[in-house]
Amino acid sequence: MRWTNSTRVRRQGFEMRFIAGIEVVDVAAALGVSEPTVKRDARFARAFIGEKLDWAAP
Repeated sequence: MRWTNSTRVRRQGFEMRFIAGIEVVDVAAALGVSEPTVKRDARFARAFIGEKLDWAAP
């Protein structure tokens, strides 16, 4: 898989939200994306990881 700029931003957003616990508004500002983008990417990441680990979504 080739890492694109958007892939890096999504990965950084995931790390900031779920590992560091940074608020959506602050993640969006730091990455230069909108709050809805951060939220959408977070939903996708949770679903993707949940599927890979056979989790049920909360």
